[in-house]
Amino acid sequence: QGLLESKIQSSHSSVWKSVLRSRDLLRKGIRWNEGKGDRIMFWWDNWCDSTNLVELMGLDTSNIPNPELRVCDIITEDTCWDIDKIRSLINQEDIIKKIIGVPLPLTEAEDSYCWGLTGSGHFSTKTATWVAHKNFDFTTPKWMFRSIWTLDIMPKIKKILWQTLLNALPVRGVLLRK
Repeated sequence: QGLLESKIQSSHSSVWKSVLRSRDLLRKGIRWNEGKGDRIMFWWDNWCDSTNLVELMGLDTSNIPNPELRVCDIITEDTCWDIDKIRSLINQEDIIKKIIGVPLPLTEAEDSYCWGLTGSGHFSTKTATWVAHKNFDFTTPKWMFRSIWTLDIMPKIKKILWQTLLNALPVRGVLLRK
C-alpha cells in the first residue's frame, strides 16, 4: 500500500509540476471580461489587450500612479468609461483608444475570465500550442476582412475579393512589383 500511495503522490506531483510550468503560458492567454470591474486590477491584469498595461506601456513598476486602481474606478455611474480619468493616467493615445474600445456590459455583470487568443473566448489547444512555440503574434490584429468568407455570394467572387484585399491579383502593377 505504501508503494501505491507513493505512486499516486508522484503522479499528482508530476501533474502539478506540469501545471506550474504552464503558468506563464496561461497568463498570456487568459483575459478578463469586464463586468462591474471591481475584481480587475487596472495596471496589472490582462483586460484591454493580451498583456497588462504596465507591460504594454513599458512602465517602470515603481512609478505607477495608484497601483491599487481597479477598472471599476474608471467607469462612471452611467456605465461609461471616464475618459478624463483615463487621460490623466495614460498619455498614449493608441492605448486610450484600446481602453475606450473595450465594451462595457449594459447590465451589472460579474467580471469573468476568458481565453483571449480566440474569437469565441473558449480555450483552444491550437492557440496554446502556438503561444508555447512562440508562433503566435500578439501584436498583429486578426485579419479584418475574414468576414468575406461568410458572405452569401458565389465562391469565385469571394476568391476574387480575397485576392484583391491581399493585393494578389495578377494585374500589371502587382506583376511589375514582383
